[in-house]
Amino acid sequence: MIAPLAGAGDAGSRYPAAAHCDGPPFALRESVMSHFIDCLLSNLCLLALTHVACWIARRLRPGLAMSGTHLFLALLATVLVFDSALTFLVFANAGGNWREHDPRATFPERAAAYVLTAVLAVAGAHFVKRRSVRRQAPNAPLTIETSPYSKSTLPM
Repeated sequence: MIAPLAGAGDAGSRYPAAAHCDGPPFALRESVMSHFIDCLLSNLCLLALTHVACWIARRLRPGLAMSGTHLFLALLATVLVFDSALTFLVFANAGGNWREHDPRATFPERAAAYVLTAVLAVAGAHFVKRRSVRRQAPNAPLTIETSPYSKSTLPM
């Protein structure tokens, strides 16, 4: 529980008295945002580790075609399924200390972090792919075949 601020609700106080909590009115939103940011950062670290592992695997076996983004999306979908199953099936009726820490209250933040990380992974892969295609484009001048009989070309 958050300790009440000194002078909360008094005349001339910076913090108005809140009927629903004993602290500043933004305390609940800070914990929600910290859950979201913690989950987002851990997912981004997992994305980086997945890409590094795929890069190492491709270096060790050159013929191996592994996409770090696809592997990460499969891993993230599995994590989301297990997280929702644990949250809503296992801890839904749990007693004891789990009554105080309700995982169902933080599930929307975790789910939003999963979705945002997936969108960032797909957007990053799309950006990298477009950039690599531009780098691999031939630098030769564009030519048009003018006659199929003489095999002549016209430079552009």
